[in-house]
Amino acid sequence: MDNSFSARKAISVFLAMIIVISTFFVMPITSSAYSNKYKVTANGNFNMRKSASSKGEVVKTIKKGQALYIQKNSSGSWVYCKDSSGKAGYVPVKHINKTKDSSVYMTCKTTDNVNLRKGAGTSYGVITVVPSGTTMNMSDNGNSSWSKVSYNGSTGYLSKSYISIYFKTTKTSPTPPSTGGVTKGPLTLKSTSASVYKGSYYGIQYSNTSSSKVKWTSSNSKVATVDDEGILYGKANGSTTVKASVGANSLSCSVNVRTKNNSVNISNKTIISLKVNQFI
Repeated sequence: MDNSFSARKAISVFLAMIIVISTFFVMPITSSAYSNKYKVTANGNFNMRKSASSKGEVVKTIKKGQALYIQKNSSGSWVYCKDSSGKAGYVPVKHINKTKDSSVYMTCKTTDNVNLRKGAGTSYGVITVVPSGTTMNMSDNGNSSWSKVSYNGSTGYLSKSYISIYFKTTKTSPTPPSTGGVTKGPLTLKSTSASVYKGSYYGIQYSNTSSSKVKWTSSNSKVATVDDEGILYGKANGSTTVKASVGANSLSCSVNVRTKNNSVNISNKTIISLKVNQFI
């Protein structure tokens, strides 16, 4: 009986030791690499690659809605991430979006003058035109073709075809659009001259520190018109003067409207330049 009791006791001790050892080795390890602080989700299906290139070797296919964890700031069109299984590689920035509890910082920079729209699509109205080279905060990158941004106090959507997207693990505020230019009273124009293509829009950069609304006028509306937000529309080749006024204070901007040239390229070599609507 004593031997039986001793045997049972020994087995119990042995099992307890196994449990302790097993717990020690399989205990989950909390790592900053998988912190929700750096969590993003895929907004579509795409390949994770070994290098920051669409020609890079495929690590695995990422499915829409899958969680990823950013490991370092994005570079160009790619950002280095890990998934929950530990697989790591580069994913395209246009196909990910930060989660609600993530502190990943999203910004973008325009690569051309682009319309800020009220919704994610060209059927939505234009709020204003964001000049090329403008950096701003992004609040949502979940749409495959459009990003939600904040610009000059307005919130709207920009086409991803005209912006560079950045994901950062360290929050750094983007550089606001430069005002510079000339100032009179509460009104500042970044530039006193502008050029716009016929049939295109152009947003005049300005600031107004008063509570009064800026009044915009064009001296020749047959050449170019200007709306209440300082957005020009080129109607015909020529010149006009656009005036911005706040009370007794006013500033002028000389506007030149011209026809945009198209180039025909073969093997990356320009062989002829044609004006729009011109035929051979």
